[in-house]
Order: sequence, then structure tokens, then C-alpha cells
Amino acid sequence: MTNTLKDTVRAHISDPSVSGLIGEVEYEPLGGRSAAVAPPTYAGDVADKKKALTHAYTQSAFVPARRGDGWLLDIAQYPDGAPRTAPRVVIDSVGSQSGRAETALWTEQSRLNVRLPGIVVSGTAAAESSDDPAVRRALDINVSSWELAHRHVDAWIRFATQDGTTQIWQQTATDAGSTDNLKAIITAASPENANLLFSHFPNACLYGFWLSSGVAARHRLARAYSSEITGFGAHAVAAGATKLDAAGGASNESGATVNDALQLTVEAKRTTKTKRPSEFGFGQVPNHPEDRAYVCELILQQTSLSLQVLRSLKYDSPEQATAATTVLTLLALAGHYLSSQDGFLRSGCSLVAVDERWGWRRRGSRTPGPLVISGLDEIVDALREALADAEATGLSFAAPVTVGLSDAEAGLITARVTTEITKTTIDEG
Repeated sequence: MTNTLKDTVRAHISDPSVSGLIGEVEYEPLGGRSAAVAPPTYAGDVADKKKALTHAYTQSAFVPARRGDGWLLDIAQYPDGAPRTAPRVVIDSVGSQSGRAETALWTEQSRLNVRLPGIVVSGTAAAESSDDPAVRRALDINVSSWELAHRHVDAWIRFATQDGTTQIWQQTATDAGSTDNLKAIITAASPENANLLFSHFPNACLYGFWLSSGVAARHRLARAYSSEITGFGAHAVAAGATKLDAAGGASNESGATVNDALQLTVEAKRTTKTKRPSEFGFGQVPNHPEDRAYVCELILQQTSLSLQVLRSLKYDSPEQATAATTVLTLLALAGHYLSSQDGFLRSGCSLVAVDERWGWRRRGSRTPGPLVISGLDEIVDALREALADAEATGLSFAAPVTVGLSDAEAGLITARVTTEITKTTIDEG
């Protein structure tokens, strides 16, 4: 018996008038609608010596309005017909949501009962060759192309090594059919060679990539999956706190130094050669009140999966294109559900989903066609059946490939550790 969700997805993918899939999730803070939530903070102006918190905040933005079918796809209006505006703040950005979904797919493969392809960079061998315990711990990593910022074209992959000596980007890209030559696979996998891209790097098909340098042909693909959580009607809430020193604190009249052996020395009076004890972490931890969270009229996650992007991938046959796009659509849904199940985004921001809907956008229609999804289990069953359909057309996921840190990459990590462990002062901000 075939899976109903898989058949529904496949039918809509095969219909050229269907432009994509959209989703909306309405959230409330765990503490209730009146509770404030903390948005992500970003780097501020380099000239800002006070290091004030920076949020993705817009003073005046259009407010979504609900249609009769429940979708929040319209713009709210004042009684005179003018668009209603209000402050808005980003609760979780497009890049963050994509990263959460992509990483969840890799780390939760056991829940999918699917082995995903990819490249894993392992530092185990480099760690074993180090005599420094701190360096060994730092080198002993395993990061995949599903977790790295630039996916399979990330620098940690390009300058890793397969044979323990030659860096991958120094290989001769001759045979794209052999996993012994990853440079050949990476440089050949492209929207024009989608069979290879699907088999080795399906996450790149969904979340995009750009191979921008070091090759004769530069490959790129736009993001197909896009999702963002936004607070509309956002009102800033100021907060501040001072952490007391349980040991009683230290006078800034005293002078302190830490030598190369990381040994603290204290003098009764501070001199030009000594620092305040607070610079080494002694004393109270004060901060000034500032806007740290927001109470929002509406917290809405808006998600889209562009079938136009997925249809731009060129496979060997129309049957493969349909089968692969079905798999990728269900994989995107699985990542979305896996990454949003607990609703925790960061300290001070725990959300509860109170309403959710999915629908197909079709050319010539303002109303999304409904897609009913019962939950992750239904998506997993549909995904596994779609993978079997793809295999019947000659498409399948390749086995993941593990490579090692090159000597140069190990040197970068070692230098970082050496620098960090010799730091003695703290940031008072």
C-alpha cells in the first residue's frame, strides 16, 4: 500500500502550475502571550564602545492579517484602508532556521531510519598525535557537511585530507565517480549534474550552496527552503541585573597581574604595571538596563519551499527528477519538524506552537491548497517510500565519507587553543 502523503507530494510536484509549499506556525511564549521573549543579538557598530545589544528590529513594518481560510497572508488595514504598521523583531532568522533544520536531519538520522550522505571531517587522528591534553580535546572533533556553514564546499572540507598527506583541494579532479577523489565529486556536483548533487549532497539542494573560487566552473544554487520566526507588534522590555560576588569582591584600588605561567599576583595598590582585579574576574558583575526582550502581539513562523528552485535541478530523466524532488520535499518537511519540536530557541525564548497549517501555492489562485500532515511519523514513512521510488529510477544516497584534519587545519586549531588558554583578562561587557 502506498503512502498517502508521498502520493500527495508527488502529485503536486508533477503539476507545473504548483509553485511551492508554504507553512505557518503561530507561537505563544511558554509563559503566555504577555511574556517577553529574547531575540538573537548581533554584532553592533564597531564604533559602539558601550557594546549595546543589537537586535534585528524594524520600527515600522506591515502587520499580517488573517483571511477567512485562516492564513495570515494579507496585510492588516486601518479603517480608512491604509496599511497598518507596527514594530517587528526577528525571533529567529532565515539562516538560523535553515541551520537548525539541516543539523537536526543529520543528528536525528536514527529517527528517520535513513542513512544520509555527506562528508565528515574527523580530528581523531590529529588528536592522537598531540601531547597536550587541551589541544587533544580541541582536535577530537567530528563535523559534517550538514553542520558546516558552507556545506560540502566549506573550507574545513576543501583543506582536509583523505590520505593523511594531500589536501582535498590539491587533488586532481579527474574521476567524479570515485569517492577516493572528493575534489572531483565536489567540483562536478552542480544544478546541471543533479544526479551527483542529490546522491552526495542533498542538503545543498534544499539549503543552497556556492562554490565561488578555486575551480574553473563556479557552481551555486539558491536556497529552496526558507523559514523565519518574527514577532509583530513588538514592544521592547528593558531589563538589567547585577551579579554579586559571593566571596565579598575585591577593591579596584588593588593591583593584579598574571604571569606567563598563569599565576596571579596581587599588590595593595594598583600601578601602571598592574590591572584592576575586576579585569581578571574578581568582584561584582554589573550591567545597565537595556532592551533585552520583547512582548509581541503575534509571533509567526513563515516557511516556504520553492519548487521552482528544485525544478531547476537537471537530472538524467524526468522520472528521476520527479522522484528526487519528492524525496527533497519530504526531507525538508522532516527537517522542519525535527528542528521545531521542542520550541526552545535560546535563553529567555521558549515558544509553544498553538496553530499550524501547510498549503500548496498555485499560479492563478490566492488561496493555498491545504496539505494535512499528522506529524513526523507520517513524514518519515513517506520519505522512506519516496527513497525506494528514487532507487527504482537509479537514484540513491551515497555512503557518507570521512576525511581527516590536514596538518594545516590542525595547526589552526592548536593556535586557537594556545591563544585562548593564555588569556587572563575577561570582557567586562
